[in-house]
Formats: sequence, structure tokens, C-alpha cells
Amino acid sequence: QEFLAGTNPHNSDSDNDGAPDGVEVAAGSDPRLGSSLPPWYHGPPAGVSGADLNGNGIPDAWELWLSRFDLAALDDDDGDGMSNADEAAAGTDPFDPYSRLWVDTTRAGSDLVVAWPLLALKHHRLWQNDSLSPATWTPAPGV
Repeated sequence: QEFLAGTNPHNSDSDNDGAPDGVEVAAGSDPRLGSSLPPWYHGPPAGVSGADLNGNGIPDAWELWLSRFDLAALDDDDGDGMSNADEAAAGTDPFDPYSRLWVDTTRAGSDLVVAWPLLALKHHRLWQNDSLSPATWTPAPGV
């Protein structure tokens, strides 16, 4: 999406005008031109920072992807056992009960095989530890 809009994927406000690129694209203004703002956009409310401007516990980028800004974080709209906030974190669809994060483990000889669904635009990482001590978790080799 950033490629099509000509914006920097590592900068949420490519033209430094105060409006996030995603908000500008959705509103039809140019996220590369500082003087092009959506007519209704006057910046985030005072004291608000981060990526949840409406304060509903769900990231704005995910709401924009869904074109829905009315979801409640603790609801489970598709009845799959994952809250909308958990679906946002996992990158799954809150209206599809078959779109959910899952993990499957099987043994292959002395190895443990861990499998999970590949979700678009999500970076997956597997961590390992010999105990439950939080200071000793390390990325699993070979993943």
C-alpha cells in the first residue's frame, strides 16, 4: 500500500504535516504533500499519542484496513474465541471465525515442529527458554 501511495513505510507521516499517511490515503488527500490534509483533520486530540486515536483499544491502522472504527476491543464478533483486540494483534479477521491465530506442535524424531498460519504483513518470531524466567528468552535457532 505504501508503494502505491509513494510513501515511506518506515514513517507514519511521510510529509510531516501531522496527519498519518493512512488517514490521508483513506480521506483522498496526498500523503506526500504537506499542504494536502483531509478537510476535517485538525491533528490528534490534545494529550493523545500512539496509534489508537479513538481510544477503543484497537490500533487505528487495523481499523483502517477493516474500514471499521466501531469495534469494541473485548468483543468477539466472529465467535472464534479471540477478542477483537487479540485479532488486531494477530492480524486476523474479526468477522471470519476461521481466521484466527493457532499453533500446532508435533514431534519429528528428537525435534519439535511448530507450525502456525502465515499472516500477511505480520512478522513472526519463535522464542525459546529452558525455564519460565523472563530474562533468559532467546530467539529459537533455525526459524
